[in-house]
Amino acid sequence: MYNNEILSYSISLSPNFAQTKEMLNNLFDILPANSKPILHSDQGWQYQMKEYQRLLKEHNIIQSMSRKGNC
Repeated sequence: MYNNEILSYSISLSPNFAQTKEMLNNLFDILPANSKPILHSDQGWQYQMKEYQRLLKEHNIIQSMSRKGNC
């Protein structure tokens, strides 16, 4: 999962956490057991939420976030 392949996405009329959770749940469904992927994002409000961080931790996903002003 290092080849720039899109593994999961969600489309919404407006940004909301339900959209983010839908994307994560679709990702969780396809991740191989015992994998430890890295999920990289910008510093969007949804990626800073405790619930988002908890979901990643529960599924052994390492969170990676760009620095402010640097995508």
